[in-house]
Amino acid sequence: MKHLNTIRLNVDEEVWLIDTEFLKSSWQCVWGNGCKGIHSKPDPAAGLGCCSVGAQMLDTDEAMLITAIGKSLPSEYFQNYLAARDGVLTADNTATRLEGNACIFLNHPDFVGGAGCALHLAAISEGERPMDYKPSVCWQLPLKVDRSDVQPILRPWSRSDWGDGGDSIGWCCSEKAEAPESFTGEQPVFISLAAELTALVGEIAYAELAEQLTKPETNL
Repeated sequence: MKHLNTIRLNVDEEVWLIDTEFLKSSWQCVWGNGCKGIHSKPDPAAGLGCCSVGAQMLDTDEAMLITAIGKSLPSEYFQNYLAARDGVLTADNTATRLEGNACIFLNHPDFVGGAGCALHLAAISEGERPMDYKPSVCWQLPLKVDRSDVQPILRPWSRSDWGDGGDSIGWCCSEKAEAPESFTGEQPVFISLAAELTALVGEIAYAELAEQLTKPETNL
């Protein structure tokens, strides 16, 4: 993994390392606006984004939540409404199952109810936060809490996080060198993803993080 520019942040009773370079960057999700997906050959026209694989469940509670929400989604927001009668998770309840070439919750570009994640669309329509409807791995992307070392690191996803197939991904949106089109947002990540960061580290830690990231570079 590349060297990270980091600061230390107290999160509950742990000290996390925070990748400041990414959080201060202009990254934004470009799904539907040039996203090339995660297949070996970039394909923006397919509209699959990172939904061409099933979303892994965090735990049993999350599996139960996503199952319940999936059963309640109205057909106007959910292209695979009928297919979902057979369940929205894999047989072992560890991930959302695939329907065709993508996650069962992905509405394709030709769907009259709107392309994109059915969970996301339903949350917006009901005045709720999409992160309260979606699997953790989905609303956290591109943020990753890496616990592979002694000290947790909050950083962007890298190719290696996609597992054995990571090297074959044709386009990785969180890598600036190969996806400059993803780094065109009007706000830095620590502001545009404030809700997600707050959910990960807590309100007090996020306030401290935001304060540190607005200091002059020489003070970090």
